[in-house]
Amino acid sequence: MLLACLLSVIAFGGADPFSGSWRLNAAKSRLPANAPEDCLLKIEIQGNDIRIDEVSSDAKGNPSKLTVLGGLDDTSYGVVGSEYLDAISLRRMGTRRILAEIRKHGAVIGWVDADASGNTLKLNITETDANGKEVKSIAMLQRE
Repeated sequence: MLLACLLSVIAFGGADPFSGSWRLNAAKSRLPANAPEDCLLKIEIQGNDIRIDEVSSDAKGNPSKLTVLGGLDDTSYGVVGSEYLDAISLRRMGTRRILAEIRKHGAVIGWVDADASGNTLKLNITETDANGKEVKSIAMLQRE
């Protein structure tokens, strides 16, 4: 779920469909039990540059925050503030679609296929668990 939140925050300003602030709608999402209960993503996109800021909290109210500064050029960029991932590469697939590959210690641990449509951001998430099995989930976010 952390990955979902991370990718929900891809843009500010302009007419970019990812621009702005997005809040998790847990009722419309299909997430694993350990997913954050609350998540706010702020995304800024200017040209090919992107900034993602995510603030979330788990079921016990423990907060977390992460930041990504990078580009939509399929290059690996560092993630600050996360114990679950340390790098991400983002690739724009069209006006309303961004693909992300998530890494930890150089190994790919997940993928996010983000689709922005109006006031809804849908994140199709595939993560690899500790046993190497793929786990799929969907995070639905609403524009604030």
